[in-house]
Parts: sequence; C-alpha cells; structure tokens
Amino acid sequence: MRDEVEPEPMLAAAAAAVARAVPLSGCVICQTAAEGFEAVATFGDTPASGIDIREPIVAGEGARAIAAPGYVGLALLTHHQGKPNGLVGAWRRGEPVPSDTPPWTSDEHSLLLATAAHLGLAIQQYRHQREMRRLSDTDGLTGLLNRRRFRELLQARAGLGGCLVYVDLDNFKAVNDRHGHQRGDAVLQTLGDWLREAAEGDDLVGRLGGDEFVFWMAGAGGTTALARAERLLSVSSALGPLSASLDLPLSISIGLAVRPPGGEETLDSLIARGDAAMYRAKRAGKNRIAQMDDAVC
Repeated sequence: MRDEVEPEPMLAAAAAAVARAVPLSGCVICQTAAEGFEAVATFGDTPASGIDIREPIVAGEGARAIAAPGYVGLALLTHHQGKPNGLVGAWRRGEPVPSDTPPWTSDEHSLLLATAAHLGLAIQQYRHQREMRRLSDTDGLTGLLNRRRFRELLQARAGLGGCLVYVDLDNFKAVNDRHGHQRGDAVLQTLGDWLREAAEGDDLVGRLGGDEFVFWMAGAGGTTALARAERLLSVSSALGPLSASLDLPLSISIGLAVRPPGGEETLDSLIARGDAAMYRAKRAGKNRIAQMDDAVC
C-alpha cells in the first residue's frame, strides 16, 4: 500500500495482498454508501451469482459470514475514529460447513481482523482524496465542472463529433444590483441544476465563470442539438420570478457550435464559435438560440 500514491491503486494493492496472504479466491474492499456498501477495490474471481454484501453489518458484531454457491466468505467492518466506514470481504472456493465449524482458521481470522484495522484509515484517505479531487474539478456554487476541468475533458475528446452549447443569462446583472448576490446565486444554481438534468450519456456540463455556462452534447449534430437547446430555452422561462423586475426579465441566450466527427478544429476555436453564436442571439433580442452558420431561432 505504501508503494502507491493514488488511492485507487493503493486499495487495489491491499485487496491483492490480502487475497494472496490468506489465501483467497477473491477479495473486495468497500466504503460505506447511502445504501449499504460500495466496492472501491476488488481482486480475484467473483461467484457468478455474486456475493451480497449490501446488508449493513451491525457494528457490535464485527464480522458476518457471506456465502454463494461453491464459495464461503467473511465480511469484516473497517472503522475510522470509532465509526464504521467500510468493510473488507474475503471468500474462497468451498462448500458451506456446519455452523459449529468455522470455515477459517484462527490465524486467518486474526490476519483479516488486523487487515481491517489498517484498511479503515486507508479507506478514509481514499474518501478524502476523492473529495479533494472533486472540489478541484468542480465549481463551488453549482457543482458543475469548472473551466479548467471542462476544457481538459473536452480536449481529451478531440476529433469526436458533437455540439458545444454556450449559455449565458440575460439581464442577470440587474438581479445582483437590485436584489443582492444571494438572489443571484440562486439563479445560477437553478440554471446549473437544469443543465445537469438535461445532460445525457457522455455529455459535459460546466460553468466558465460568472453567468456563462457550457454544455458539450456528445455526438449531437445540428438538428439534435437545436431540439435539445430549444427544450432548455423553454425551461428557462421559469426563471421569471427571480428576475430583477418585469422590464428586465431573466432568460438565457444560447449559441451552438457543431463539430463534425474527425474535425481538427482546436478547442479554443470551438469555444470561440459558441461564444460568438451566443452573442449573436443576444444582439437579435435575447432569449433565443443562434448558430454562426444558421439563422437565429
């Protein structure tokens, strides 16, 4: 484990070491989740029927037998600062034995218990590093990708077709000026939630800063992107109650920049085209969609 810097390889190394030391057919390391446990590292084979470890283990028990046809196993809780934060599940081939005959030797059980004690801290480090990574990649207000991470992920998809959707709020400054930044933050969070809910499959959604958002519709051509953008435009009408005033209604202007598959356009050029199309929509009266190569919608 100490040879690994990143949390995922660290836990994978731990699972492999446990499986080889006991020895086992397979091993899984889990963290606690909203419902039961979530696997974060596995090693070896898994029974075709699976091994069900979703049912939480009562802290006082410390261990619970797990079984599947042709396998016997054991699940041990891990802890951090006295609280359960995961488990290590271990299994090997074998048939169920009488309840008064443990399928594990005392030495094997002791080794697994000692391993679980160390893994509690490792799982906490894994969770901490994942949270730090999430915070560094996302916008603190909306939870969407931040500018840097959005660009990185989109750059990694160079040559893949899709449409960049550039979204900007209309009359947003007046909201901050008249009602304060708390109202403005509520507007940004609402729009961010709508964009996130509209995402499909390999789409990317990010906030560039201020009231500017970007939406990469993976694989979408002009017709598909326009239809999806029109749905966004219709939803944005619900921003009305958050407007600064009746004469300055909140809405969104949308610019579309389609990139065909295999295209060699740079990322900066693609974003610039989407930005230019968005400003074209604003000049045409706001609350609409525009492409640089098509009429304003």
